[in-house]
Amino acid sequence: LGCGAAPVSAFTAAALGWEVLCTDLEEVLPMTRRNAACNAGALDLGFATVGPATRLPSAERAIDRIAFAALPFGEPLRDEVQHWLRERGGAQLVLCSDCIWQAHRHRPLASTLAQLLGGAPNADGDFPSGVLADGAGGAALDARISREALVAFQHREGDESAFFPKLAEFGLRSQRLDAEAAARLVRLPHQFLSSGDPARGFSVHRVWRADA
Repeated sequence: LGCGAAPVSAFTAAALGWEVLCTDLEEVLPMTRRNAACNAGALDLGFATVGPATRLPSAERAIDRIAFAALPFGEPLRDEVQHWLRERGGAQLVLCSDCIWQAHRHRPLASTLAQLLGGAPNADGDFPSGVLADGAGGAALDARISREALVAFQHREGDESAFFPKLAEFGLRSQRLDAEAAARLVRLPHQFLSSGDPARGFSVHRVWRADA
């Protein structure tokens, strides 16, 4: 969600063998597509190095596992997004990086997360409120499958922490994960290295449906 022009987490997930849908505003996605195309060789190398034991078919490349669709926060999931999700039985993992630094985005983002992490179709198998289906037939989500989101962010002005209490309004829960050790493995720009331990400037929270 809110992938931006250079979604490193999406590229990494594709290299690890996941099928990935990158979403952002319509005007952002052309740059995202160009950056993905420019990094196609690196994605193939990453998949060959750290991808799953089952290799891609010879005609398929790692970049073929990445799709793109517009998804403004707070709006119903668009047809293109719902179609992608139905074909894959829903979203098993939602990644969201640095999208909560502005307080006015909190409720719209929470609404979108709630739509992605579960719900039921109407009598026609449609999802007018944007909730996704499981399988091409539009059946309800399989409750046995874990669906969760990881929300990562850099600490800035303090608005970030106000996001998580709002999740309860949308039937969601959250838990802060201990990611400091992982953060210390990242090569950060020099501006992050002058104010103590840079790992303490970043957080990752797990988000899931309260009834899951």
